[in-house]
Amino acid sequence: MLKKYFFICAVLFSSFGFSQANTATEPNIIFFIVDDLGYYDLEIYNDLLGANATGLYETPNIDAMANQGVMFTHAYEAAPRCAASRTSIMTGKFESRPSVTSGLYLPADNHPDGYAETTWAQALKNEGYKTFFIGKWHLGHDANHYPDSFGFDINLGGSDVGAPNTYWHPYANEMNDIISPPPAAGLTIADGTTGDYLTDRITAVTNNFISTHVTNNPTQPFLAMVSHYGVHTPLEAKAADVTTFQNKVNNITYTGPEFENDLTAKTRLHQNNATYAAMIKSIDESLGSIRAQLTSSGIADNTVIILTSDNGGLSTTEIGGNRELPTSNRPFRGGKTWLFEGGVRLPLIVYGPSSTFRSNTVVDTPVVGTDFFPTILELGNAPLLPAQHLDGESFKDLLVTSGNAGFTRTNPIIWDFNFASSGTANVSMAGARQGNFKLLEFKYNNVFELYDVVNDPGETTDLSGSNPAIVEQLKNAIFSYRSNAGITHRVTNSGQIAENEYLYNNMNAQTGSNIQPSFGCAEPSTSDSIIYNEGHECWYDLDWPINVATGSDASLSEAGPTEARTGNVALKINVVNGGGYGKVRVTNTAFYEDLQGADITLSVYAKSNNSNRIRFQLKVNYTDGSNSTFNAANEFTTSNTYQQYSYTYPTATITSQPVESVEVRLQLGRDNGEITIDDWSSVVNGITLSTPIFEESKVSIYPNPTSDYINISGPLVVTKAYLIDLNGKLIKKSIGDTERIDVSDVATGTYILKAFVEGNQHIVKKITIK
Repeated sequence: MLKKYFFICAVLFSSFGFSQANTATEPNIIFFIVDDLGYYDLEIYNDLLGANATGLYETPNIDAMANQGVMFTHAYEAAPRCAASRTSIMTGKFESRPSVTSGLYLPADNHPDGYAETTWAQALKNEGYKTFFIGKWHLGHDANHYPDSFGFDINLGGSDVGAPNTYWHPYANEMNDIISPPPAAGLTIADGTTGDYLTDRITAVTNNFISTHVTNNPTQPFLAMVSHYGVHTPLEAKAADVTTFQNKVNNITYTGPEFENDLTAKTRLHQNNATYAAMIKSIDESLGSIRAQLTSSGIADNTVIILTSDNGGLSTTEIGGNRELPTSNRPFRGGKTWLFEGGVRLPLIVYGPSSTFRSNTVVDTPVVGTDFFPTILELGNAPLLPAQHLDGESFKDLLVTSGNAGFTRTNPIIWDFNFASSGTANVSMAGARQGNFKLLEFKYNNVFELYDVVNDPGETTDLSGSNPAIVEQLKNAIFSYRSNAGITHRVTNSGQIAENEYLYNNMNAQTGSNIQPSFGCAEPSTSDSIIYNEGHECWYDLDWPINVATGSDASLSEAGPTEARTGNVALKINVVNGGGYGKVRVTNTAFYEDLQGADITLSVYAKSNNSNRIRFQLKVNYTDGSNSTFNAANEFTTSNTYQQYSYTYPTATITSQPVESVEVRLQLGRDNGEITIDDWSSVVNGITLSTPIFEESKVSIYPNPTSDYINISGPLVVTKAYLIDLNGKLIKKSIGDTERIDVSDVATGTYILKAFVEGNQHIVKKITIK
């Protein structure tokens, strides 16, 4: 690897290489995960930048292990945010799958869809491993879903806490077990005291576990998950180390601007935070101390250590924001919560027994966080659980000398991440990586960009125009994954929709850009239509997910050119066990507009093989937070040839009060069999749909943040305004000529103001009330 580490490696190799293994048949496994650690935050990875290396961070112990083991240069996490990525690590499933996207379920939860997870900790425990967890869990929001419920014999500190209040004793109330391990843990370490640094305390308790376990149970292998809170904020480190690194910062010559705007984000370009560097030093010392304990206990050469991070370093915030950003991931774009390389490409180093593991090896093959599950099972000689680790592929071949060094994943890596946040300024995205190429989907404006991340890791040159076949291949991979997993292709959460709108509007206002929302080819075809992807040509179930009630059985599939009425694609629904209307339905993406006073006519072409009956349904969400569902007054019986079926919802029935959005639905389930639908249409009568405006020179909304009033002014007259919380509930409204809204009685928090102006236009703005 890097010759500068030869002396360190030689010394450590002599001490680790000749340690006596314990009598356990299987290897011990330590999963050492660092929070918010970026790819270039380790010295050995930073050195890959050559002349552009910063040289600030010092990680000799980690670098030494890389020289003795296997260092991955294209390792990814399955999501760019801590809870999401840790979910994928523990389950072997991409976090966007419905079974895990809301948390980890247990059999005892009796989830109506049967969701229940087995972690690799439980799998190894079932094979006789002693399992130990310490530090950050962040996957369960009650004590029944902490590590000890998912296969860990010992859980010290693992809870719903995402970050400590402070790194200095006593840290946080939920970490009492780290301060004072309970007797059931069987440890002999003294209680922590004032002045203890959390990273050091986690290390000391881990070492005590190793020592006591090897002494008391020398023939039982162990699994230890050492889940550090470092280097997550708050930024706190030992004073002497901070001084050392501040001196280094003062002597480094940084060139160019400290920040730049990249899409919706303000991005840090320099690694110049001394406290953050000192925190990394403590993490490095933790690994060195644990390896020394393995040597002292005589098990260093019978232990596998996996070191990685959960997401990229924190390096972005909203344009114009002043959040403290501790690191830079450049030349990668983005950071934590972004699907650019800076958010998902991470350090991964694996060390194992010298008799069987590769050493001094650099691997460029892409792997992802879901792959840990089957890899760890194979390392522990435990049977694979393919029904559990659906998205994981073992990369053991890349680690052991007897393995196939040419191993590559069979399937592409898929990301689907709707979470958008002004804190890090990331927008809703999806992506796929296979071979050299990575496709990114920007959901707000339906844009796809293709990058060769091997030769262009900074994702600077979009190759989508010159490589349409690769774009189509990776796009199909993303859409097929979502369709097969039952994931909607669109962002449907009202809070996330509002966050995307805020971030793009803020970027447009601050930089003069003009990126507008778009549904691409799925946009309604006429100005009086409210249906997306009317002919299913963009993708068969794009904007048309299926809902199947518990006890019923139905599925969606693509009907090809021979079955489509027009074009090349139609939507086929196979109802195996319906059970009645409402048990099976397809639902179009919600259309956001005030449709008060409108008639709505819906129409679709359909055919079936069993004279299946269908019925239109409309869900109307009102601005006061209420909603109503309206079934068509009559049903239709389909035939084996395409026929058009239409129904009109009158104003008096559905839109007699202010409307936030409508969802078009088609109900099935009265009959079993196959129904094929194509060529939707809709007509809104009685009103003209408004168009959005984005120039704040036309409507000025201020102050923001505010505590008393929201003023609305400008050349355009505001005819009505709604203040809505992030769950879509109406908080305040003003009808008529509106210039000011009193919010003095509104709770602190984040809200969305939607103001309609003359000329049948509207503006949406995120408001902070303090």
